[in-house]
Amino acid sequence: MPMNRRRSFILFAFAFSLTMMSKPALSFLYIRSVWIRNLLHSGNDLVVHCKTADQDMGYHRVHPTGSYGFRHESNTLAPEILWCHLWQGPNFKHHQVFDVYYIGPRTWEAKEDGIYGFVLEESTLEMSKLD
Repeated sequence: MPMNRRRSFILFAFAFSLTMMSKPALSFLYIRSVWIRNLLHSGNDLVVHCKTADQDMGYHRVHPTGSYGFRHESNTLAPEILWCHLWQGPNFKHHQVFDVYYIGPRTWEAKEDGIYGFVLEESTLEMSKLD
C-alpha cells in the first residue's frame, strides 16, 4: 500500500474511532422494558418502587388487574443494576425486593403465593417464582 493511501486509511480509522466513541454513539447501549402486573385478589393494591443508583422511577400504586411498566435506558459502558421493591397486604407489610437484569425476566406478576418472573425465549414462555 503506498504511503499516501496508508496515511489516509489511518486517518480515516482514527476519525471513525472518535466518532464511534462520541456520546451519541455510546448512549443507550442497554435498553430494557419492565412490566409488573398485579394479579392479587380484589382490593389488594400493590406498591411498586424501582430504581438504579442514579435514577429513581418513583412509587406507584397498582390496583388489582392493573400493571406498571417503564423503559430504562443506560448510557454507561456496563449495564446498571436496577432493582424493584414490591409491597402488598394489610398496611403493605409484605415486602419483596428483586434485581432486574438485562438478560432474564422483564415481566413480573404479583400473586397471592409469590412473585413470578417471565422470560420469552424462542417462542417459549418460561416462568420462575422468586424465593
